[in-house]
Amino acid sequence: MIEFLKDALKYIIVLVVVIIINIFIITLDIVSGNSMRPKYNNNDLLLIEKVSVMFNRIDRFDIVLINTETERRVIKRVIGMPSETIYYRDNVLYINNERVAEDFLRENTITEDFGPITLGDNEYFVLGDNRYDSLDSRDYGPITKRDITGKSIIRLWPIRERS
Repeated sequence: MIEFLKDALKYIIVLVVVIIINIFIITLDIVSGNSMRPKYNNNDLLLIEKVSVMFNRIDRFDIVLINTETERRVIKRVIGMPSETIYYRDNVLYINNERVAEDFLRENTITEDFGPITLGDNEYFVLGDNRYDSLDSRDYGPITKRDITGKSIIRLWPIRERS
């Protein structure tokens, strides 16, 4: 009986460690929809790290996992940072009246004019890379740091690169 308890304790410890890692360090998430194409596609499996978010290390153009009021978990790209003023004119992103290149977008991507929008001290503006097929901050407004649960660090599946 004591051997059984020793073996069971090992499995319990491993289970607790896995749960702690999943809650505080890394997790997996599956992309739902095509709003991040071409970077990520529907049903791609992503590895999401949570540590940098806990330490306020969110940078422009990071791809983040967020919770919104309308959808439980979505993947979007950070475009606007706290206290910035952003707008689009003639398919060009301006942040604090300076033109900002979006090299990650497909060449023929069009972003309709909007803004200017001035973000609060704790607000971020997020967009999908596939601007035609994305519910994002243009629809539900800015998000807060509390809404961001992690940053995408790698696509685990499928392994091959997509064009």
